[in-house]
Amino acid sequence: MRQYFLIFSLLLSLTYCDDKQKTLDNAIANLRTRNYLLRVNSIKVIGGFGLKALPILYKQFFYEKALIPQYIEAYLVQQEIIRQFRRIGHADDRVVDLLKNIVKEDDDFLVKEAILALGELGKKAPRIIFFLIKVLDDRWGELAAQSLAKIGEKAIRPLGKVVRFSDTPEARCAAVNALGDIDSIKHPMLRYLMDASRHDPNELVRVAAVHALGKKKHTLATYILLRLIQDEAQAVGLAACASLAKHGKLAVSQIMDTFDKNPPEQLRIKLYGILTVIGKEAAPAIATLNSRLSSSSQKEFQAIIEALISIGYHKKSQQTIKRLIFVVYEQKNSQTLSLITSALQSYAPQSLPHVLPLLKSKRPQVVKVAVQVLESHFVDAIQLLQDQITKQKNPVFIANALKILAQDENSLPILIEHLQHENLLVCYTAKNMIIQHFSKSAFELLMKRIENLTNHIKALKSNQDKLQKSKVIVDTFVDLGEKAKIALMNLAVHESPSLRHMAVDAIAQSNSFFVEEKIAIFQAAIQVRRGTEQFVITNHLANLGEPAMEAILELLTSKELSVRECAIIALTKMRTPRAAWNLIWCLDNKQNTSFVIKALCAMHDVAMPILKKAISHEEPHVRFVCVVVLSKIESQESIGVLRKHSDVETHPMIRYVLEKALQQKGD
Repeated sequence: MRQYFLIFSLLLSLTYCDDKQKTLDNAIANLRTRNYLLRVNSIKVIGGFGLKALPILYKQFFYEKALIPQYIEAYLVQQEIIRQFRRIGHADDRVVDLLKNIVKEDDDFLVKEAILALGELGKKAPRIIFFLIKVLDDRWGELAAQSLAKIGEKAIRPLGKVVRFSDTPEARCAAVNALGDIDSIKHPMLRYLMDASRHDPNELVRVAAVHALGKKKHTLATYILLRLIQDEAQAVGLAACASLAKHGKLAVSQIMDTFDKNPPEQLRIKLYGILTVIGKEAAPAIATLNSRLSSSSQKEFQAIIEALISIGYHKKSQQTIKRLIFVVYEQKNSQTLSLITSALQSYAPQSLPHVLPLLKSKRPQVVKVAVQVLESHFVDAIQLLQDQITKQKNPVFIANALKILAQDENSLPILIEHLQHENLLVCYTAKNMIIQHFSKSAFELLMKRIENLTNHIKALKSNQDKLQKSKVIVDTFVDLGEKAKIALMNLAVHESPSLRHMAVDAIAQSNSFFVEEKIAIFQAAIQVRRGTEQFVITNHLANLGEPAMEAILELLTSKELSVRECAIIALTKMRTPRAAWNLIWCLDNKQNTSFVIKALCAMHDVAMPILKKAISHEEPHVRFVCVVVLSKIESQESIGVLRKHSDVETHPMIRYVLEKALQQKGD
């Protein structure tokens, strides 16, 4: 710890000393300390003195070299000395020779820093260029190429000679990379790269040359790259595509000229891919892309859409949107429609007004496109739909718009307003959206609507259409929780028959009521209602099936004939053997006879086994009913039962009916 504190103190003294000469003297004095970190930092301080530091650093390099066998850390000090040579940037002969020797000795610890330093010094000493050119051919070739690139235009012709005449592909490749990194588009440079990209025998060199041309934004380079896209070597073609995309507007101009020549589809798809990478700068190509939207294959269409999406919205994109909408109506391919959806989403919110008419379509795939685009920019879409929904008269449009609006928490009043729309599709869509999205918050507003209905129910009675739409409001209560259940039960006993009817229908449809609750409500209502209303409730009770059997049997014991009639009708609708037995059982009340006969005839296929047994009943009235029912059934089975029973029947009235029935059946 004490050692590092001492180093820190010495560094402070080096940094903040007022006398520069004293600072230099202190730094030189520290070069003999055994602590390598202190020597490294002293080298940095000395390097700041420029040319004056060169002899000191040169001498120290060899001092460190002598230490290496004993102290490997001396390499780190040597590295810093080379960095300072690079920092000073003066091509002193001794320093240049030293750096060359380091490269020749191929010392892994120092070569990298030496080559980079030579690149910096080479800006002022062209002789270094030829040395680095020789290095291109060994394992440090890429590093030498970087240094040559830093030297700049002076290195172009020597590098060009390597590209043209070197026997090793590694050297040619490194030279091409160096040319690519030089910030110049002079003619010799382009010529070297163009020749290499087209004619070099090694594919890797050609690919490197193509990538280098991608860095040269020049019309000639763009021209060559455009022709290399379809090169026989796939790697060259792919590299040409990537490089051409870097040319931006230059490439777009030449690509558009190529489209005018009607190139083959394979080339067109590659060109679309390049425009996709270029992005916004490819906006001049929008009109060309638009013209090919309607007459392209699936693969080409996808490439065009990807290009348009990448370019983004532009004033020319209005025509694109119109063409895409036109294609939506014609297309049935789901993948194509998905691509169009993505494009229209990328153009939103400008595309939203154009998308709205799609909501009128009766094709679900078309509507799906509109919905996905509108939902992608929900805030803008909500405002637009709220403005349009009052102006539109198309019920399909309004219904689809309500489905989107329902996702907005502030749209409940709009949905409730449409519960009484003139079109039932709209009414029931609004109902379903309220139940789906606002089951917890819709109760209070709907209750106000119900109260308004009760005040105008007489006027509604004269208009069956309005009455049907009012029923939708009541139906909406179906799944709105416990409060809604209570409200429906209250409406089920309302003084208005119309409202009662609506409420009972809603209860019958509701999943919120348990079967037992429905049975109790319907059973009670049947006993106090009359006429059509009573029969409607009976239907609801019968539709509950076997669980309602006991309640129906209780109704069969009622003193009211109309109630018993409803119970018999309910048993008839159930059409089960148990229901048929219970119909026979209720014949003990002879007032039920005509209803039972009618019921058994209606369900004769289920009742036949029961009739076969009941025709032998000890009670003559039961046997009489069975004979009457069997006489009305047109089947050989019924004739057989009647014929067999005629041999044993003793009651004169029943025998008379039997004989009459058999005569009518031609027996």
